[in-house]
Amino acid sequence: VWTSGLLRYGPHAVRSDLDPEAKRRLAVFLTNLKSTTPDIYDLLESRHSGGFARVAPKDYEMAAAIVRFVSERGPQQ
Repeated sequence: VWTSGLLRYGPHAVRSDLDPEAKRRLAVFLTNLKSTTPDIYDLLESRHSGGFARVAPKDYEMAAAIVRFVSERGPQQ
């Protein structure tokens, strides 16, 4: 049986050419949302559960490995 930690709703991606200060502000806003504006956080949490956390490419290593594995196997009947 496969188990894992909390599966968050999904990543928020921004354009790579977005101003670095805008990226920083967005990250600060989202990661502090629960503590600074819990009422807004609660509205979002009911539809998009899991909260907000900073991630890095290493956080997606397992998903990337699964995609590589499946794509290398080719179509299955």
